[in-house]
Amino acid sequence: MLRSIRDLGLIAAIAVVAAFSSGNTARAAEEPGKPPLLGVSVDVSREVANDEMNVVMRVERQSADLASANRDALERINALLARARGVPGVESSLAGVGSSPVHAESRTADGKTERTITGWHVHADASLSSRDIQALSRLIGELGEDARILSVGFSVSKETRSRVESELLAEAAQAFNERAAMVAKSLGFQGFEIERVHVGTAGMPRPYRPVGEAMMTMKAAAPDFAESVGESTISANANGQVWLRP
Repeated sequence: MLRSIRDLGLIAAIAVVAAFSSGNTARAAEEPGKPPLLGVSVDVSREVANDEMNVVMRVERQSADLASANRDALERINALLARARGVPGVESSLAGVGSSPVHAESRTADGKTERTITGWHVHADASLSSRDIQALSRLIGELGEDARILSVGFSVSKETRSRVESELLAEAAQAFNERAAMVAKSLGFQGFEIERVHVGTAGMPRPYRPVGEAMMTMKAAAPDFAESVGESTISANANGQVWLRP
């Protein structure tokens, strides 16, 4: 009798390993009278519309004094984050802070070039994300007066990904059983019994939109990202071994 994989809709883990028999498989397969062991692998996938927008914005400040440049940049980025937190549905966080010296070159009396630090350039980045793409687009248009867009990306939200992955896990498990049954029948066997199976999911990295110079310095107007949302591929795989039963 075939052993099916049941209740996969309840699977919350990304990978589940089920063992249906014990003992040393390699040694058992060599013993006389043991049924053949068949390897089975199936893949299922689905194109899913991206429903979350991800943006990184940057503020930059320069000063002769590093402490002053740091303080000014952090004040600006904190103000940007506070403004973003005031928009319902928008999640925001500090993505990073960096600094680099500003050099000036001069020539000495013997013709050598000297580089001296004349100031400091500091940047601070903010990460913004939302499922309300129109609201986030309006926000970054407004924030463009004080910051520039560093990157824009679109992805499948956690809620949508969780739902689709559960559906694909069930599809992969069903496809595993169907393929095992088909091969067993084609080889003249009555059925199969699962020895072990691994079921897991994967997704393509979210696409990032290249940001042009005009977009980086956008002032006041909300950018139009309607045709840049795109899709992501989410896939599931089931692979394992089954005993063929005469």
